[in-house]
Order: sequence, then C-alpha cells, then structure tokens
Amino acid sequence: MASTLSSASADNLDLQEVVSKGSLDFDEWILLISEIEKLYPDDADKICLVYNHFLSKFPLCYGYWRKYAAHMASLCTTDKVVEVFEKAVLAATYSVGMWVDYCSFGVSAFEDPSDIRRLFKRAISFVGKDYLCHILWDKYIHFEFSQQQWISLAHIYIQTLKFPTKKLHQYYDRL
Repeated sequence: MASTLSSASADNLDLQEVVSKGSLDFDEWILLISEIEKLYPDDADKICLVYNHFLSKFPLCYGYWRKYAAHMASLCTTDKVVEVFEKAVLAATYSVGMWVDYCSFGVSAFEDPSDIRRLFKRAISFVGKDYLCHILWDKYIHFEFSQQQWISLAHIYIQTLKFPTKKLHQYYDRL
C-alpha cells in the first residue's frame, strides 16, 4: 500500500484511481488516510475524497467521522462541517459520541439558539434513552443554563428523569 501511494505521489497519478479500486482492507485505508493527511494537510478535496470513500466502506468508525469533521472545520466553511456531521449521524444514527460532537460543534458555530435547541432535540430523539447519553444531556443542560432559559432547563431535567441513565440520581438531585 505504501508503495502504491508513494508511486501515486511520485508519478502524480490521480488519487481517485487509488481509492476507487476498492481492494483496500481496513489497515490499508488507515495507512492511506494517514499518508494523505501528512502529504496534503491543506487539500480539502483530497481529504474529502479519501474520507468519503473510507467512510462509505466503514461507516461506523466514529473516530474517523470526528477527524473528518475536524479537518473540514479547519479547511472549509461551517456548511461543509455540517454536511460531514449530517452524513455521520445518518450513518451512525445511534452513536451518542457522534451526536455529542455534532451538538458541541453546533453550540460553538451556530448563532441562533433555536438552531442549537433543534439540534439537541434531534439528538435526544435518537440517543436520549441510551444509558450512557448523560454527556449529551449534560451539554444540553449547560447550553440552556448559559442561555438562562429556566423553564426549558426544568423541562430538560424532567425529561432526564424519564429514562434510566448513568446520572439519573444526579439529575433528580439537581431538579
């Protein structure tokens, strides 16, 4: 694999040809991603190409969705990052970590609090019943607290009590 990528770089072959062959196994994909990140750290097109192909074959690799979004955040517009997160939550709809990352990004990037609320509500609709979703609930609570939306905050605490999560007792005590 390394020789394939080196020769592709040396001969200026199209990266599309390397990734579209479809014969790469997981370890070869990881190596290819690593090499592309080293050789072309500022080339959004090449990074998108390799991540899109890899994640189409291994869509549940949460860490790589996270890395892809981080690359897009540093290289592109907010819309491009949202596009990556939308693909990620479509592929891994019930991944608490993916929703936590998306909502965290939303809090930092979106200006309209109602957009952030809609994102949190959407996330909660998919993973709010997960035993380990307390990280998402905590971020949602922190957001509403920062907005000083006390009625919304009370409703969120009431929602947290409906499902047995890891921090159920703490939510009860705080309410």
